[in-house]
Amino acid sequence: MVDDNQDIVDVFCELLNLIGLDVLAKGMDGMDAVKLYEKYRPDLIFVDLIMPKYDGFYAIENIKDVDPNAKIIVITEDVKNILGNFGLSMPGQARGTLYYFQNKKYIN
Repeated sequence: MVDDNQDIVDVFCELLNLIGLDVLAKGMDGMDAVKLYEKYRPDLIFVDLIMPKYDGFYAIENIKDVDPNAKIIVITEDVKNILGNFGLSMPGQARGTLYYFQNKKYIN
């Protein structure tokens, strides 16, 4: 679980534990996400997109370079602005965002 807001990390991890998912590690930015992924190779990683210094886009790109089959779930507070950066709207086109992430088309 990677997010720059410690309160979000704590609450999200607690919810994951309640549904029976073990949280292997916690990080605060995209660099942490990459290092923790390389160390633990989790089945699934939750990452925020908007974080200072190393953001979620950094994490996704670098984790996918390490493991193209990595399962990444993006969490973010401001979905409409993020999707707007891809020319998408809610909710009909939201699935297209996953296509962009999986194929690195979001990277300039």
